[in-house]
Amino acid sequence: MTIIELIKKIFLIEILQGLSVTFKHWISPSVTRQYPKEKRVPFPGSRGLHALVRNPVTGNAKCVGCGLCAAMCPSECIYIYTSEGDDNKKVVDRYEIEVLRCVFCGLCV
Repeated sequence: MTIIELIKKIFLIEILQGLSVTFKHWISPSVTRQYPKEKRVPFPGSRGLHALVRNPVTGNAKCVGCGLCAAMCPSECIYIYTSEGDDNKKVVDRYEIEVLRCVFCGLCV
């Protein structure tokens, strides 16, 4: 047994290292938001309720039908139905959102 191993056993270095991590987190401020008192600040891109935005000139939907918003949705409340359009581009046939299931996280924006 070397001297370093003996010192580690006597002074319980591993336990002290673990306790130091615990005390660091104990002293640091908490990240919990007290909901009724502290309201969440909306994300910069958030616009409130969901809507399929259309081009005012042509009337076509600005959505390209990639489905990333449906994939990112944690509550899985977005459904996008697409089909092949002109020039083999996706065209959005239906865009559905179950508002009762939506948690308004803002990830789809």
